[in-house]
Amino acid sequence: MLVAVSPHRCPVPFIAILGKVGLQLGTTKTFFRQRAFTACEALNAARVAKAAIKVQARVRSRQAYKQWRQVQQRCVVLQCWQRQRLAMRRTANLRRLRAVLLVQRQVRRLAQVRSFRACKTCCLVLQSIARMRPQRQAYLQQRKERAVVKVQACLSRGRVARRQWLNVRRVVLWVAVRWRGRMGRKFARQKKREARSTAALQHQV
Repeated sequence: MLVAVSPHRCPVPFIAILGKVGLQLGTTKTFFRQRAFTACEALNAARVAKAAIKVQARVRSRQAYKQWRQVQQRCVVLQCWQRQRLAMRRTANLRRLRAVLLVQRQVRRLAQVRSFRACKTCCLVLQSIARMRPQRQAYLQQRKERAVVKVQACLSRGRVARRQWLNVRRVVLWVAVRWRGRMGRKFARQKKREARSTAALQHQV
């Protein structure tokens, strides 16, 4: 920005400094010498270069960001695909492991069920044997008692009954003999009487 400054109003040292720099003040204008013009052009060129460097830096950073963004997206896609594959592999491994565990559990359950059934059968057999022994002993004891009762009935009671029957028979025979003897004597007496009466009748005739 150029400012119109009157040389009559500027102090002398300032005019001297401008002369050293390469400027000269006129009444209404400021004149540049070759050195000052070169310096200004150099400053302008430096500013333009800095601005170009900034623009280039911005453009290159934008391009680099776009490239990085593309690379990042591709990397993300590759990572997603790789992680998906890993997840699928892990899922497949987990499914296989779960299937193996399920099969192992079923096999172990069947083994446990078989062992439990075998143990249960053995326990039932042992319980039946243990319960059968006292029952068998009681049954054998009952059979022995029944046999003893039968033997006693056949021996003692049979003897007693036979003795009683023999005694009754003896008494009956004794009574029968006495009764028959009495009846025989009575019949003999009657026959004697008849014989005597017959003999008396014969003597009378």
